Amino acid sequence: MTGWRRSRLVASIVIAAFLIVQLAVPLSRFGDDTARRFGWQMFSSSSPAPDFVVVTSTDDIDIVLDDYLAMRRADVDFAEYMPPHLCSVVPDAQQVTWDGGSYAC
Repeated sequence: MTGWRRSRLVASIVIAAFLIVQLAVPLSRFGDDTARRFGWQMFSSSSPAPDFVVVTSTDDIDIVLDDYLAMRRADVDFAEYMPPHLCSVVPDAQQVTWDGGSYAC
């Protein structure tokens, strides 16, 4: 009977330690609003994305990011990744501009 109680005690301690770690790690980061890639808060916040305009030889095309993205993430720098993509998918694109800069295609 003592062997049964000892194994039950060990199992209870292991389960309790596992649950404490599962709660302690997210709670230790609670209130930290900086989203990190692959972090637990990666999808919990959003940041405003810049407004992109693709300049072609004939006109300027305002880009609606929701047409190109499934979900906006706060940890992705849209100004780094969207201009090269827009240059490759918009026919006759010559330049991509946004609030903070421009990118030549």
